[in-house]
Amino acid sequence: MRFIGPFENIHQIISHGLKMDTALLGDEIEETVEEKRMSTSWVLLWQKFPGFHDTMLEIHKNHPLVESIAHRISAGMDSVRADDSGTVKPRIYGWVLETPTSAEPVLTAGVSKATRGIADPLIAPLLLPLEFTDAEKYPDPYALIAAGKLDINGEQCPCFLFPYGQLNDDSALDTILTGPILLCTAKALLMGPASALQGDGWHRGKADNAQLIGLLTFTGRIIAYIARQVRFNLASQQDWNKCDNHFDYQVFFWQLVGLFEGDENQEFAARTIALYNRVVLGRAAGIAPAGVAGAATAAPTLTHLERLKAACAARVAAAARTATAAVAAAATPAEAPADASSATPVAV
Repeated sequence: MRFIGPFENIHQIISHGLKMDTALLGDEIEETVEEKRMSTSWVLLWQKFPGFHDTMLEIHKNHPLVESIAHRISAGMDSVRADDSGTVKPRIYGWVLETPTSAEPVLTAGVSKATRGIADPLIAPLLLPLEFTDAEKYPDPYALIAAGKLDINGEQCPCFLFPYGQLNDDSALDTILTGPILLCTAKALLMGPASALQGDGWHRGKADNAQLIGLLTFTGRIIAYIARQVRFNLASQQDWNKCDNHFDYQVFFWQLVGLFEGDENQEFAARTIALYNRVVLGRAAGIAPAGVAGAATAAPTLTHLERLKAACAARVAAAARTATAAVAAAATPAEAPADASSATPVAV
């Protein structure tokens, strides 16, 4: 679950992976974006279980057995997801407080999940998309949301993804996924609830979830899964579904995963993964493998993140043009004034 994604269909992943791995050598199969994601998920899946890949190749024609194995893996993943939500739900409200004093459950009738969401004055600023914090453009975003004039969707970036007080400018590209609630949740899920408010790498007891699942380094998918858990447990939504009104969790998840993909994002990926490794595991060293070549994330529309990236690129390009013009002007000698004595007379 944590390594692959919150809504992955294990049977589809296994079927697609076996189809690709048993294809005739030399056959070229054009994969869609979704199929490339499944291919990556397939590799992540069989890498977690020694011998799983060879076993599945041996039985790939036994469809009932393959389906049965997929069903059991899915049931295990659903159990992990439910356990994670059960860990976060009663505690996250306490982590939101400015001066939290305990990692113990603080869920009461007054802060039940049903009363959370955009209507809760403590949680609303965390769920509000960063772009709606532009006071000039959205003077009262909560009133606009309540009136149905503004929608919150999965392509937007809720403020909990960022440090408190993050401005709506291109600096958000450097701070996204470093919000304190995200880091508390990561620690609680992988090192135990008691570690959420403790120092880097702190955990109680000998074995933690990170050790049990063999987590040596974070990946983009694990971090995006944690963000999905945070959003779900801050919202009033009761059931783990793919959508919360207009907010599509699949779009949200894959947009965050896309931040770790591509050569242009490697610096960000290395820095963010090192942060999670240090805060949660107690060691910054180690970057997740690049994964399967060809993994991609499609974005059919211009999202808030893309607009921030475009603004940043435009600012850098403008600065470069200004610098080039200044150098060119300095290198060009000034023209000498015309000699009045040699000027051609003009009849008047």
